[in-house]
Amino acid sequence: MKIRTLIVDDMPLARRRLRECLANDPDLEVVGECVNGGEAVAAIAAQSPDLVFLDVQMPQVGGFDVIEAVGAAAMPAVVFVTAYDEFAIRAFEVNALDYLLKPFEEARLATAVERAKRQIARRGGPRGCSSRGRTPSRPSRRRTCKCVEHHVTADVATGRFIQFRWFRSTLVRIRVRRLPLPTAPTH
Repeated sequence: MKIRTLIVDDMPLARRRLRECLANDPDLEVVGECVNGGEAVAAIAAQSPDLVFLDVQMPQVGGFDVIEAVGAAAMPAVVFVTAYDEFAIRAFEVNALDYLLKPFEEARLATAVERAKRQIARRGGPRGCSSRGRTPSRPSRRRTCKCVEHHVTADVATGRFIQFRWFRSTLVRIRVRRLPLPTAPTH
């Protein structure tokens, strides 16, 4: 069964680019497009998508407002697609699977899609896929395999860096640190 996908962005060109890129993936089915957060809330309730590509800043109802309205527990997998990097930490705090900055490379989108596929498979597959017969179970506290990815962004001028740690495509830690800046020696 295909992964039901919803695209939410107020910019027509951004929606078109996502739609065209996602059309190349045989595992995805774009079930709708929304131009604002209000439409997204209604579409999520009506269409039960498995995956949402969600813009952060839209008029009136933004991406975070959508998550708040639907409820984090009821939200499908979310990949934020935005031109603003300053919302990345907040996105991961609401359990976003990924955060794409516009304009994005197709290879970067493909990485986000693969991460989403793995997450959806772990949840028991696409919604409405009764042939699997699985219900989501509580994750085991014991891990026998460590599939860990790290992503670090740094601002050399301020000495601040952000480390994202992923375990099996799920964000497990965000760490923000400041490195001590070198000081002039005192004699």
